[in-house]
Amino acid sequence: MHCGDIDSMGTAAGRVYAYLSERPGRWVDSWELTQAARVTALSTRISEIRHALRDKHRGERVERKQVGRRHYYRLVATQLGQQMVLAFLRDFELFCTDDHD
Repeated sequence: MHCGDIDSMGTAAGRVYAYLSERPGRWVDSWELTQAARVTALSTRISEIRHALRDKHRGERVERKQVGRRHYYRLVATQLGQQMVLAFLRDFELFCTDDHD
């Protein structure tokens, strides 16, 4: 399956991913997301992002919820992603506190 490059603002999937990643954990209405990222076929773009995140082992996932007839999306860290961040912070703290003489 061909997926849009989520690291490029030149792709529709990349613009949607960028918009969600600037608002981690915040539910974004599908209409707002469609307008802000200037995309059509939003569910296709979300699918492309999900595939890319899985393939690149980013430690993030896109969640969806429906309230009435409205759909909302958000980008959240997976448990593995959270563990990776915590391990990095722990290692960084150890590095900063070690004597480097």
